[in-house]
Amino acid sequence: MNKEEKILTLIKASAATIKTTAGYSTNIGSYVQEWLGEVYSETATEAMEIRDVNGEPDDEFEPTQRELLTIEFAVGCKKGSSTAAYLRKVKADIYKMVGASLASWRSAVDASITVERGSFEKDIQRGKEIYGEMTVQIIVGYYFDEWLQNEPSY
Repeated sequence: MNKEEKILTLIKASAATIKTTAGYSTNIGSYVQEWLGEVYSETATEAMEIRDVNGEPDDEFEPTQRELLTIEFAVGCKKGSSTAAYLRKVKADIYKMVGASLASWRSAVDASITVERGSFEKDIQRGKEIYGEMTVQIIVGYYFDEWLQNEPSY
């Protein structure tokens, strides 16, 4: 498993811990999935999808040494008049989870992992019921060194 796969696996496992029994404000961790394609369905009351939406070299470092991986948490929920408030709680829970998990991610993958906030979007829809969708992004920086392991010697 390469570093990118390890990072995504750790983030998904950490996100699954977002439950009120673990000190969070929501139980969105019970609904974590990876790359569903469509986050919200008419039958779901809440869902969270984790996507690795892009990776690119970090311009501040040599392009072949440091990678920036954008992870997107796509959340959908149907909570009636409290939908917007619930999405705000989920956003806070995601940031809290990242802060609580960063040391273990560094220990498991690479001590140089960095995390910063990315973009955030929220949309509330009114139909028969009120539902909302939100995306929260974090940007994970890490050293990409797998190519060095297979470099031919001359």
